[in-house]
Amino acid sequence: MLGNKIYKLLKSKKVSKQEKIEICLYFTYIKEIFRTYNEQDAIKKLEDLLTKYRDMPNVVRQIIDKKIIPDYQRLTQFMRDPNIHRTSNTVENYYRQTDPNQIKKIYKTKTGILTYLNLKMKKWTQKHGKKTNTQ
Repeated sequence: MLGNKIYKLLKSKKVSKQEKIEICLYFTYIKEIFRTYNEQDAIKKLEDLLTKYRDMPNVVRQIIDKKIIPDYQRLTQFMRDPNIHRTSNTVENYYRQTDPNQIKKIYKTKTGILTYLNLKMKKWTQKHGKKTNTQ
């Protein structure tokens, strides 16, 4: 989710090499917060990150303000409950590995996923359709 926004910046010619390195370092640090299974370690890492808030590039601050802080409890729920996997949506995991990005974007809206599933159902019906008995 965050990687796409960062990736675009890293490919941009408007951003200096120094800024790109700095963005990568902060992004790596953000990912480290969610790689641990210990909630206390994650909180400490987040607090350490927030102490550097004023020195961060604007894009990193936006990610922290809009994505991490509001959803922190949800993003770290797997640390408190052993029955919750890091990525609890197995369907999401399946499609993340098998479908191209343009198809995955369709899944993000209710209309998109319903349209896509309807088309898949029609194709399956045409291919496997109702077998008629010819006796």
